[in-house]
Amino acid sequence: MFNTKNNTPIISEQLILEEKGQKEEINKLQEQLNIACDKLRGTVCWESWETREGIENFIEELKKEIELKKQLDEKNTQDKDDSIWEMIYPKQIKKQNINTDPRLSQWIFELLKEKITSGLIVDIGSGDGSLLAPWKQAGYNTFGIDLVENSSAEVKINFFKVDKWSDICSQSPSLVLSNPSFPPYHTLLPWLGKIIELFGKDQSIVLFSKPNQRIGNSLDSEVYQKWLSGKFPEIKSIASLYLKMRDDKINYNCELWFFGINGLKPHYFFQPPKLNEIG
Repeated sequence: MFNTKNNTPIISEQLILEEKGQKEEINKLQEQLNIACDKLRGTVCWESWETREGIENFIEELKKEIELKKQLDEKNTQDKDDSIWEMIYPKQIKKQNINTDPRLSQWIFELLKEKITSGLIVDIGSGDGSLLAPWKQAGYNTFGIDLVENSSAEVKINFFKVDKWSDICSQSPSLVLSNPSFPPYHTLLPWLGKIIELFGKDQSIVLFSKPNQRIGNSLDSEVYQKWLSGKFPEIKSIASLYLKMRDDKINYNCELWFFGINGLKPHYFFQPPKLNEIG
């Protein structure tokens, strides 16, 4: 489903109502649990037919039911995400194979080649390897990670299941690149957090993201607090990409964040070269 004016995705009203109903069920069970616990504490009167043993058994049953509902709610949330994926992307387009335009890959390389002069270049979610291609052609060591079997990655693994970088690669990276396959409404905080967990806050990183991960958030939002608290490193530079740059099937904004790389201008606008000018 899309907004016909700007081709932006609209989340199904049915999905929203289903999620709301699940939350309400859990809240009602929690209210019953609170009342039962208050009865044992003596702050709420018992019914004439109630016994301590009966209330204790009722509390245990409620706890089990709440836990089960929460597990189902988590599963339904994932199912909902999958459903929205199908609304946003045509069925023949899979969320794991949105590859980087070679013109942008080359532009990033030209921008950074004098600042990252040697070492290992890592691409997390490497897909067809297009983001690494200019570095490989220039003689750098490159290493791709992707969970998709038919990708060009050296290691096929779920990035979030990597406990230590040394478990999959003996060399620390000079630069980490990442163009995550994300839908327009998703947060990238876990993705950036995992990169920092594996490589540290001083790592040189180029990450594709969305402007709403840094602007338009409330003061108490998780996103804003991550930046204020210093849990995420300082963004050294930002590059704005034009609409449909990341995926020509979908209209949504995307930008590049540069971390840990000094000597860049604060902001860039990407202007693509002609394809025949690359290489």
